[in-house]
Amino acid sequence: MTASALQKITTLKVLNVSSNKIQTKASSDIAEVIKSNTSLEMLNVSLNKLESLGCINLCKALQKQHPNLKVFNIRSNGVKSVAANEIARTLQDKQKLEVVNVSWNEFEGGLATIVASLKSTKLLKELTLRHSGTVNQKTVNKTCQVINENSSLEVLDLGSTKLHNMGAYKIFGALEENTTLKVLNVCQNNFDDYAVKKLSFSLANNSALSELLLHDNPVSDQVIKQFVLKILSSKSNLKSI
Repeated sequence: MTASALQKITTLKVLNVSSNKIQTKASSDIAEVIKSNTSLEMLNVSLNKLESLGCINLCKALQKQHPNLKVFNIRSNGVKSVAANEIARTLQDKQKLEVVNVSWNEFEGGLATIVASLKSTKLLKELTLRHSGTVNQKTVNKTCQVINENSSLEVLDLGSTKLHNMGAYKIFGALEENTTLKVLNVCQNNFDDYAVKKLSFSLANNSALSELLLHDNPVSDQVIKQFVLKILSSKSNLKSI
Protein backbone atom coordinates (compact mmCIF):
# COMPACT_ATOMS: atom_id res chain seq x y z
CA MET A 1 0.00 0.00 0.00
CA THR A 2 1.44 3.39 -0.99
CA ALA A 3 1.97 6.27 1.39
CA SER A 4 -0.64 8.33 -0.45
CA ALA A 5 -3.23 5.61 0.15
CA LEU A 6 -2.30 5.36 3.82
CA GLN A 7 -2.78 9.09 4.23
CA LYS A 8 -6.50 8.59 3.58
CA ILE A 9 -6.72 6.33 6.65
CA THR A 10 -7.13 8.27 9.88
CA THR A 11 -7.46 5.42 12.39
CA LEU A 12 -4.11 3.69 11.84
CA LYS A 13 -2.64 2.41 15.13
CA VAL A 14 0.36 0.43 13.88
CA LEU A 15 2.84 1.64 11.30
CA ASN A 16 5.46 -1.07 10.79
CA VAL A 17 7.75 -0.56 7.80
CA SER A 18 10.77 -2.38 9.18
CA SER A 19 13.40 -3.74 6.77
CA ASN A 20 12.12 -2.00 3.65
CA LYS A 21 15.29 -0.20 2.52
CA ILE A 22 13.54 3.13 3.10
CA GLN A 23 15.85 6.06 2.50
CA THR A 24 15.83 9.65 3.67
CA LYS A 25 13.85 10.98 0.73
CA ALA A 26 10.89 8.72 1.54
CA SER A 27 10.62 10.03 5.10
CA SER A 28 8.43 12.95 4.05
CA ASP A 29 5.77 10.55 2.78
CA ILE A 30 5.85 8.54 6.00
CA ALA A 31 5.65 11.79 7.98
CA GLU A 32 2.44 12.69 6.15
CA VAL A 33 0.97 9.31 7.08
CA ILE A 34 1.86 9.97 10.72
CA LYS A 35 0.23 13.39 10.64
CA SER A 36 -2.97 11.87 9.24
CA ASN A 37 -3.21 9.26 11.99
CA THR A 38 -3.36 10.83 15.42
CA SER A 39 -4.30 7.52 17.08
CA LEU A 40 -0.95 5.94 16.18
CA GLU A 41 0.37 3.61 18.90
CA MET A 42 3.34 1.95 17.19
CA LEU A 43 6.03 3.31 14.89
CA ASN A 44 8.57 0.74 13.73
CA VAL A 45 10.96 1.97 11.06
CA SER A 46 13.86 -0.22 12.13
CA LEU A 47 16.50 -1.59 9.76
CA ASN A 48 16.11 1.06 7.08
CA LYS A 49 18.31 3.89 5.79
CA LEU A 50 16.51 6.97 7.06
CA GLU A 51 19.66 8.59 8.48
CA SER A 52 19.45 11.72 10.63
CA LEU A 53 17.32 13.92 8.37
CA GLY A 54 14.77 11.18 7.77
CA CYS A 55 14.49 10.54 11.50
CA ILE A 56 14.06 14.24 12.19
CA ASN A 57 11.22 14.42 9.64
CA LEU A 58 9.37 11.57 11.36
CA CYS A 59 9.96 12.97 14.82
CA LYS A 60 8.54 16.36 13.91
CA ALA A 61 5.41 14.63 12.64
CA LEU A 62 5.10 12.68 15.89
CA GLN A 63 5.51 15.65 18.19
CA LYS A 64 1.97 16.90 17.60
CA GLN A 65 -1.27 15.15 18.53
CA HIS A 66 0.13 11.68 19.17
CA PRO A 67 -0.45 11.10 22.90
CA ASN A 68 -1.09 7.36 22.50
CA LEU A 69 2.33 6.35 21.16
CA LYS A 70 3.50 3.15 22.87
CA VAL A 71 6.29 1.89 20.61
CA PHE A 72 9.10 3.96 19.11
CA ASN A 73 11.61 1.85 17.18
CA ILE A 74 14.24 3.45 14.96
CA ARG A 75 16.86 0.70 15.28
CA SER A 76 19.67 0.62 12.74
CA ASN A 77 19.01 3.64 10.53
CA GLY A 78 22.35 5.45 10.57
CA VAL A 79 20.95 8.21 12.77
CA LYS A 80 23.52 10.48 14.43
CA SER A 81 23.62 12.89 17.36
CA VAL A 82 22.28 15.78 15.28
CA ALA A 83 18.85 14.13 15.58
CA ALA A 84 19.01 13.58 19.35
CA ASN A 85 17.18 16.77 20.30
CA GLU A 86 14.25 16.08 17.97
CA ILE A 87 13.97 12.52 19.26
CA ALA A 88 13.96 13.84 22.81
CA ARG A 89 11.20 16.36 22.01
CA THR A 90 9.17 13.53 20.51
CA LEU A 91 9.45 11.23 23.52
CA GLN A 92 9.31 13.66 26.41
CA ASP A 93 5.53 14.03 26.59
CA LYS A 94 4.49 10.51 25.59
CA GLN A 95 3.01 9.15 28.82
CA LYS A 96 1.99 5.78 27.33
CA LEU A 97 5.39 4.76 26.01
CA GLU A 98 6.18 1.08 26.55
CA VAL A 99 9.03 0.41 24.11
CA VAL A 100 11.91 2.67 23.06
CA ASN A 101 14.52 1.19 20.75
CA VAL A 102 17.21 3.49 19.36
CA SER A 103 19.89 0.82 19.06
CA TRP A 104 22.55 0.49 16.38
CA ASN A 105 22.68 4.18 15.58
CA GLU A 106 25.44 6.73 16.23
CA PHE A 107 24.32 9.16 18.94
CA GLU A 108 27.50 9.17 21.03
CA GLY A 109 27.05 11.88 23.72
CA GLY A 110 23.58 12.68 22.35
CA LEU A 111 22.33 9.47 23.91
CA ALA A 112 22.05 11.27 27.26
CA THR A 113 19.60 13.76 25.75
CA ILE A 114 17.35 10.95 24.52
CA VAL A 115 17.35 9.05 27.82
CA ALA A 116 16.71 12.28 29.76
CA SER A 117 13.50 12.79 27.79
CA LEU A 118 12.07 9.61 29.34
CA LYS A 119 12.16 10.94 32.91
CA SER A 120 8.37 11.23 33.17
CA THR A 121 7.53 7.80 31.72
CA LYS A 122 5.83 5.35 34.07
CA LEU A 123 4.85 2.43 31.80
CA LEU A 124 8.12 1.68 30.00
CA LYS A 125 8.73 -2.05 29.52
CA GLU A 126 11.69 -2.00 27.14
CA LEU A 127 14.61 0.38 26.77
CA THR A 128 17.12 -0.68 24.10
CA LEU A 129 20.21 1.47 23.66
CA ARG A 130 22.64 -1.14 22.37
CA HIS A 131 25.45 0.14 20.17
CA SER A 132 23.87 3.60 19.96
CA GLY A 133 26.38 5.78 21.76
CA THR A 134 28.33 6.26 24.96
CA VAL A 135 26.70 5.78 28.35
CA ASN A 136 28.59 8.61 30.07
CA GLN A 137 27.94 9.86 33.59
CA LYS A 138 24.93 11.94 32.55
CA THR A 139 23.41 9.01 30.68
CA VAL A 140 24.03 6.78 33.70
CA ASN A 141 22.14 9.16 35.97
CA LYS A 142 19.22 9.48 33.57
CA THR A 143 19.07 5.72 33.04
CA CYS A 144 18.87 5.21 36.81
CA GLN A 145 16.00 7.68 36.91
CA VAL A 146 14.16 5.77 34.18
CA ILE A 147 14.65 2.51 36.08
CA ASN A 148 13.32 4.03 39.28
CA GLU A 149 10.27 5.56 37.61
CA ASN A 150 9.23 2.48 35.61
CA SER A 151 8.39 -0.39 37.93
CA SER A 152 7.25 -2.57 35.00
CA LEU A 153 10.59 -2.53 33.13
CA GLU A 154 11.22 -5.94 31.53
CA VAL A 155 14.06 -5.38 29.05
CA LEU A 156 17.12 -3.20 29.50
CA ASP A 157 19.74 -3.38 26.76
CA LEU A 158 22.94 -1.41 27.30
CA GLY A 159 25.19 -3.68 25.26
CA SER A 160 28.22 -2.10 23.61
CA THR A 161 27.73 1.38 25.08
CA LYS A 162 31.17 1.77 26.71
CA LEU A 163 29.60 1.33 30.13
CA HIS A 164 32.37 1.63 32.71
CA ASN A 165 32.79 0.26 36.21
CA MET A 166 31.30 3.08 38.28
CA GLY A 167 28.48 3.64 35.82
CA ALA A 168 27.59 -0.04 35.81
CA TYR A 169 27.71 -0.17 39.61
CA LYS A 170 25.26 2.72 39.83
CA ILE A 171 22.84 1.29 37.25
CA PHE A 172 22.97 -2.15 38.82
CA GLY A 173 22.23 -0.56 42.18
CA ALA A 174 19.13 1.11 40.72
CA LEU A 175 17.81 -2.35 39.80
CA GLU A 176 17.51 -3.40 43.46
CA GLU A 177 13.82 -2.47 43.63
CA ASN A 178 12.95 -3.94 40.24
CA THR A 179 11.17 -7.31 40.28
CA THR A 180 9.96 -7.40 36.66
CA LEU A 181 13.20 -7.38 34.65
CA LYS A 182 13.40 -10.39 32.33
CA VAL A 183 16.31 -9.47 30.07
CA LEU A 184 19.44 -7.50 30.93
CA ASN A 185 22.03 -7.07 28.18
CA VAL A 186 25.26 -5.39 29.27
CA CYS A 187 27.65 -7.27 27.00
CA GLN A 188 30.71 -5.77 25.31
CA ASN A 189 31.38 -3.07 27.88
CA ASN A 190 34.16 -2.04 30.27
CA PHE A 191 33.14 -3.12 33.78
CA ASP A 192 34.69 -5.88 35.88
CA ASP A 193 34.12 -8.05 38.98
CA TYR A 194 33.41 -5.04 41.18
CA ALA A 195 30.23 -4.15 39.27
CA VAL A 196 29.13 -7.76 38.72
CA LYS A 197 29.11 -8.46 42.45
CA LYS A 198 26.76 -5.50 42.89
CA LEU A 199 24.56 -6.79 40.09
CA SER A 200 24.27 -10.23 41.67
CA PHE A 201 23.03 -8.84 44.97
CA SER A 202 20.75 -6.27 43.32
CA LEU A 203 18.90 -8.91 41.30
CA ALA A 204 18.93 -11.61 43.97
CA ASN A 205 15.19 -11.28 44.60
CA ASN A 206 14.15 -10.92 40.98
CA SER A 207 12.41 -14.17 40.04
CA ALA A 208 11.48 -12.84 36.58
CA LEU A 209 15.03 -12.63 35.21
CA SER A 210 15.57 -15.17 32.43
CA GLU A 211 18.40 -13.76 30.32
CA LEU A 212 21.58 -12.00 31.45
CA LEU A 213 24.21 -11.11 28.86
CA LEU A 214 27.61 -10.36 30.39
CA HIS A 215 30.02 -11.58 27.71
CA ASP A 216 32.97 -9.54 26.49
CA ASN A 217 33.52 -7.70 29.74
CA PRO A 218 36.70 -8.07 31.86
CA VAL A 219 34.89 -10.30 34.37
CA SER A 220 36.56 -13.32 35.95
CA ASP A 221 35.13 -16.83 35.76
CA GLN A 222 35.44 -17.04 39.54
CA VAL A 223 33.02 -14.16 40.07
CA ILE A 224 30.61 -15.57 37.50
CA LYS A 225 30.54 -18.86 39.39
CA GLN A 226 30.62 -17.48 42.92
CA PHE A 227 28.17 -14.62 42.53
CA VAL A 228 26.14 -14.77 39.33
CA LEU A 229 25.52 -18.50 39.18
CA LYS A 230 25.27 -19.12 42.91
CA ILE A 231 23.07 -16.15 43.80
CA LEU A 232 20.96 -15.59 40.70
CA SER A 233 20.44 -19.13 39.44
CA SER A 234 18.92 -20.23 42.72
CA LYS A 235 16.47 -17.34 42.96
CA SER A 236 15.46 -16.57 39.40
CA ASN A 237 14.38 -18.27 36.17
CA LEU A 238 17.76 -17.54 34.64
CA LYS A 239 18.14 -19.63 31.49
CA SER A 240 20.96 -17.84 29.71
CA ILE A 241 24.11 -16.01 30.78
